[in-house]
Amino acid sequence: MKKKIAIVIFLISTLLSQALVLWAVPNSNGGTGTEAGDIHIDWVDPSGGAFFATQLTAANFSVSWSMDQSIPPWAEDDPSASNHLEWLTINVGSYIWNPDTSNWEYASAGYNFGLTWESKPPQQQAVIPGRIILSPVPRLNESCDVTIRFVATMECGDSYGSNWHSESEIIERSYTYVPPITPSFTITPENPKEGDTIKCNSTVIKASPEIEITNYRWEVYDPLDGSWVNVLGEGANATSAEWEPHAYWPPFAGRYNITLMVACKWENVSYISDNSYWSATLEKDLEILPNAEPVNASFTIEPASPSINDVVYFNDTSESAFPENEIRWEVNGEPLEDFEDVNSISYKYDDNYNKAGWSWSNPSAGTYNVSLWINTTAGYTDSAEKTFEIKESVNSIEIKADTGGVAADGISSARITVTLPSTSAQTVTLTDGKTTLTKTAVNGEAIFSYIPDTEKLGLSPSDIPPDGADITLTATAGGQSETINLKVYRRPVLLVHGLWSDSHMWDKMKGWLQNDGFTVYTIDYPNVASPAAVATNQFADKIQAIKKNFSQQYNANVSKIDVIAHSMGGVIARHYINQFQGSPNVDIYTLITVGAPHKGSPWPGIYHDWVNTRSEIGLVMTGIQHFFPKGAMGKDGPALDALKPGSAFITELNSHAN
Repeated sequence: MKKKIAIVIFLISTLLSQALVLWAVPNSNGGTGTEAGDIHIDWVDPSGGAFFATQLTAANFSVSWSMDQSIPPWAEDDPSASNHLEWLTINVGSYIWNPDTSNWEYASAGYNFGLTWESKPPQQQAVIPGRIILSPVPRLNESCDVTIRFVATMECGDSYGSNWHSESEIIERSYTYVPPITPSFTITPENPKEGDTIKCNSTVIKASPEIEITNYRWEVYDPLDGSWVNVLGEGANATSAEWEPHAYWPPFAGRYNITLMVACKWENVSYISDNSYWSATLEKDLEILPNAEPVNASFTIEPASPSINDVVYFNDTSESAFPENEIRWEVNGEPLEDFEDVNSISYKYDDNYNKAGWSWSNPSAGTYNVSLWINTTAGYTDSAEKTFEIKESVNSIEIKADTGGVAADGISSARITVTLPSTSAQTVTLTDGKTTLTKTAVNGEAIFSYIPDTEKLGLSPSDIPPDGADITLTATAGGQSETINLKVYRRPVLLVHGLWSDSHMWDKMKGWLQNDGFTVYTIDYPNVASPAAVATNQFADKIQAIKKNFSQQYNANVSKIDVIAHSMGGVIARHYINQFQGSPNVDIYTLITVGAPHKGSPWPGIYHDWVNTRSEIGLVMTGIQHFFPKGAMGKDGPALDALKPGSAFITELNSHAN
């Protein structure tokens, strides 16, 4: 949307010939003042009818004037006045119309065109050239149409200063305003994480090659803390800025605001916006993600099967990369403070006097929904809720699980709680028919971590149906038994594309695997980006997202997934695995690579030959490029150097034991 702004500039004249419209403004003596002289303005419009910044480019003008040297009319009745004109002043002023305040605002800058004689003018006429320079137009941040008004004022009089004569003339013109400079900048990587080296690179488009950039300044602001964190750089050559991971201000996880400020001048006249030193500013919001989840709300309820005779404990077990500055509990949708049994509740406070937990003595029987809401100092929030039942009394053994199932990955477990009718230290057993676990109850409870042994259970992935295989767990204590059913699910599968490709290369394979009962995911990443950067960013994020999605979809715990990777996707997955150095925490169960350049590939060199020399080998590339996604094979990037045999990436990749 274009803004309509009227800008007024005052130039001396009596009548403007041709298309310019002029009219006389009454002088201080009540007349038009044409008796004492004559003024004429010739205006040359800018090329194209546009102007940038404060400059009306090529908007040259000249003022011609003539003056009758006889006794001015205002001096005829004043014997003390001189009988001729002794001084004459020609000034140029300009104004801008502010539609917000419905007022004209002074807008001259640089220099005003003007002549002043302190004695008798040496001549009765002259042609005086000039150029208009306007002051900043702070409300104009983008191209728009404006209306400019030129008003000229001439004053003349005698040496006593008590008699003077004034004339004014006005013209109006329409132009297109163009900002003098339009800055932009990029931030890499696109989704930075804590500890990354973050780079900012600017580009400034100038409305005229004659504009000179005089200074840059980069600033980072923490909106939550309300203070400037650091000045990243300043100077005429500070076209970019960089944050090193271990510099004075490491990029901690959180939300920030980056501001680029640029100063410029034209014909040695600085363009200053909004009464500040800078000609243009640009802001961008940046979120630096923590290496772990920003906040993961969770809590426990103990005992797992409470009765009216128990004290029920609710403990905050949330994990957060930032300090928690607000913890809120609700029961059945109401704040805990308004709960009907509030008098039987005791609070546990953390160091910030937040309610990190609470206990409920002699609770009333019924079904309740409890929710926990966490807000961190960095503005990240999360919540968790649980529904539980408080019974009148416990007369028999009870068994509960924290999940409906687990993935067959050898690590994922279900938390099984067995509650006894009494608090005696009885022996409790838990069995799935093939594996038996034993615990001694504490305070009437025995808690098991159950991991299904698929080999003992005779379950291979092909034997597990898409909706999971049923397992029955039996808990026994004091001659009583109780059962609960769990499901074992196939591990989720991630398909990873390679160089110059995208996730659509797996469309058929994805359909085949889904028809065979697998839960399949795909990933898209910058297909010529650094493999190491993709592994620690997009690939790592995708794995965590898959585990979270799978858990929500099937109400099942999952720790590991299977990966099938093609080409560069294979070395991305290997680099990801290498980060764990053989730790059991690695969350890839099986990795299958297809055509992966584990020792490097000659293709980057062939690609450069195709691009730069168009040799015979390059002509072959011209033919096979049609088998890649449209436009993909024309891309260059860090991946091509990283995949060369002997590169630093390939050397590091193969320095780890498989």
